[in-house]
Amino acid sequence: MVASGQVHELEACLGKRIGFGTAGHRGLMLPEFAKFNSLTVIQTSQGIASYAARSNLLSVFSGGVIIGSDGRHNSENIYAGLAGNAFRKMGVKVLRSKVRLRDSVLSPLAARR
Repeated sequence: MVASGQVHELEACLGKRIGFGTAGHRGLMLPEFAKFNSLTVIQTSQGIASYAARSNLLSVFSGGVIIGSDGRHNSENIYAGLAGNAFRKMGVKVLRSKVRLRDSVLSPLAARR
């Protein structure tokens, strides 16, 4: 993109990161640092696992973590696996939810399914 003079487009894609919370993870799936994609799933999962390790909270995950998926493309086949890898690396057992949310629901309702 730089070689073809698309510097503004490149800055738009890579110029900012996802903010605190789930801001971009509920947004569009795009190849940008501030959008939902494989890289941001990996970074978010590693961040949670690393925080738990640094804060001596891995015991909270003594029974393991459950990784779910939703109806988005690659959610079940790719993103759930990428998320689980960060916890496996820390020695945490990873379980996959057998429930796949195909319908759009509010986050608090997803936890009850």
